[in-house]
Amino acid sequence: MITLNQGESSPYLSINSKEHKMVLKGNSFVSNPSIFFKEIMEWETAFKVAEGKKFEIEINMEYFSTSNIQFFNGFFKKFHNSNNGKIQITFFLDKEEEEDLEETMFSLLYNTGISERIEYI
Repeated sequence: MITLNQGESSPYLSINSKEHKMVLKGNSFVSNPSIFFKEIMEWETAFKVAEGKKFEIEINMEYFSTSNIQFFNGFFKKFHNSNNGKIQITFFLDKEEEEDLEETMFSLLYNTGISERIEYI
């Protein structure tokens, strides 16, 4: 299990490999995401979703900087490519902030091929 606690510029991130689940919530504007998230990149390289399973990613967004969006877009693309068809992302959006976060949400998934759904909170 990997857990990164939320900081002023970093999101809460939890990966539970046994339960095939990742939770990402809060703000993400760390200055060098590839260094900050090095541990999850190493995990991603080694982890394979078990046959017959889906890996669930839950994202409760607030603010993601451009460099962090680019990092997670690459992360999701690579994760999907090595686990094709086994990744599901659910975005939890505040209905009042939907319009502001919609572009960020689609930027996070640009060209990944991952199926997504939206739930309003």
